[in-house]
Amino acid sequence: MSAPDPEGFSLLTKIAAAAAAIVTPIYTAYKFIDYRLDKKADKDVVQASFTDLKGELTLQREDIGRLSSKIDEGEKVSEERHRELLMHLLERK
Repeated sequence: MSAPDPEGFSLLTKIAAAAAAIVTPIYTAYKFIDYRLDKKADKDVVQASFTDLKGELTLQREDIGRLSSKIDEGEKVSEERHRELLMHLLERK
């Protein structure tokens, strides 16, 4: 067997070092970007959530409208009764 060529090893070492110097930052950047994108929300999921939320808000507004109309009706009835009571009290005097 012949002895290994020291210049061949140094060339191989230089290639390995260059590959490590190039691959390591690229891999690090890839992992960083992948990690950041994992935190991002999916467009379709967000759109579906907004649609659900809009439907719920519409339902709540309808309920509030109905309650408001019931309160208004109750106030009218209460005011009519109050007027009747005052009229009866005025007639007694």
